[in-house]
Amino acid sequence: MKKLFYLMAVTGAFFSCTNNDADTFTPNLQSNEISFKTLRDKVVSRNANDSASNFQVYGNIAGQSAWYINDVYASKPTSVEDSVSIDGKVYYWPGVQDINFYAFAPDMKDSKGAITAVTATAGATPSVKLSYTVPQAANMDLTIATPVTQNGGTSKIVPLKFQHALSKITLKIELAEPLKQAGYSMSDTIGSIIYVGNTGGNIDAAASTLAWETLNGTAGTYKGDSTYMVMPQTATDVSVEGTDIKIYCGTGANKILFFKGNLLKYTLKTGDIKGDKLEPGKWYNMILTISDLSHDSGNQPIFNGKIKFTSQVADWDPNSIPVDQP
Repeated sequence: MKKLFYLMAVTGAFFSCTNNDADTFTPNLQSNEISFKTLRDKVVSRNANDSASNFQVYGNIAGQSAWYINDVYASKPTSVEDSVSIDGKVYYWPGVQDINFYAFAPDMKDSKGAITAVTATAGATPSVKLSYTVPQAANMDLTIATPVTQNGGTSKIVPLKFQHALSKITLKIELAEPLKQAGYSMSDTIGSIIYVGNTGGNIDAAASTLAWETLNGTAGTYKGDSTYMVMPQTATDVSVEGTDIKIYCGTGANKILFFKGNLLKYTLKTGDIKGDKLEPGKWYNMILTISDLSHDSGNQPIFNGKIKFTSQVADWDPNSIPVDQP
């Protein structure tokens, strides 16, 4: 019996949904109907398809070289109980074979990227390669669902557990503690720039672990925010820079603007990041500390002798010191 292929999408619990919560929803499925349940408990950050964007779904019958499912699905039901059927498409369980499911969100069928499904040789699993370019604003995340094997002929929900496919970087710029103690402070309204070596690449969805296979080598510059979504890549290809820095000396009526400008660009060195790799789905909190040895964008020392060590010497009167010293 042929049944329409249904997509079950939950829009109201993206930020708080857990695996147990997801299991409480059971649609009235017929014996051969297929449904999806998007478990996004691991996807909680900005623009991680939290707006229920359309997503690309793939299905492969184990051992076959052609794709069983290769379509974009709408993911905006009006309520939890709603299903979104695919106009003009009929899908049904292929007997008792296992099906491997994959999914991408958003579906990327626009200028930001493209998904290509590759047919494999007989007996091999087809691959899905995604060419993705992080937008200039660096404010768009990408999520990929891990493969899920489901046996044919059942009415169980197929869970698609999405995870982040990009690396998240938060850059913080601060003064070294000795400068703070010496009476220096910094404006909160500062900027930052992150320079990366790669802005796009390909990924094989059939891989057992999420890893980008190739990077396109096109450098990118992201400016004006403190948090960035970037392609996973070699960490030593990344540089950071503080911009619009304002450093003050003194407080109250004695507070004066001591420095205004950009910092010297800092390129991450071997050992700065564990394994020298920015990995997918990891959040890196980077701190750029301004010390008395820091330089500006023109490679001139910011403090340039303004911070000095001074000492006074006086006679030590032993008569004023108790005899029973430890």
